[in-house]
Amino acid sequence: MLSFDRERVRDRVREGDALVAVVRGHNREERRAAGAEASDDRVVGACVLRRSGAGPVEIEQIAVHRSRRGRGIGAALVAAAATRTDGPLVARFREDVRPFYESLGFETEAVDGDSTADDVNAGGNAAADRLRGILR
Repeated sequence: MLSFDRERVRDRVREGDALVAVVRGHNREERRAAGAEASDDRVVGACVLRRSGAGPVEIEQIAVHRSRRGRGIGAALVAAAATRTDGPLVARFREDVRPFYESLGFETEAVDGDSTADDVNAGGNAAADRLRGILR
C-alpha cells in the first residue's frame, strides 16, 4: 500500500498541489471474474507539493506502490512537479533514496539539524540521516 498522510493529500488536492499516477485496466479481468465492478483506474503513485510563499516548491510527500517501483512512475511524478514551478524544486529524503533523486538531476546536500514535523517525505526521524535535494 502507498504510505501517505491522507489529510495532507486531501488539502493539497483542494489546493491543486497533488499529482496522482493512475494505471488504467488494472486487474480488470480478475474483478469481473469475482463479480466486482470493473473500474479501469488504480492509483499507483502520488506526489504532494508544498508552496511556501515566495520560497521554492517542495515535494512534501511522494510514494509509488511497491509493485510498481522501478518503472518510471516516481520520475514522471517529479517531472510533472517540476513543470509546476518557475524556480527550484526541493525534496528532503533519506540517504537510501539519494540515487533516485540524483538520477533526476537533483543536487544533494546534508541537512544540518533542519528536521521538522512536516519533513515526512520519505519517513525517518533523525535530521542526521536526512538530505535535501534541489532541482534547478
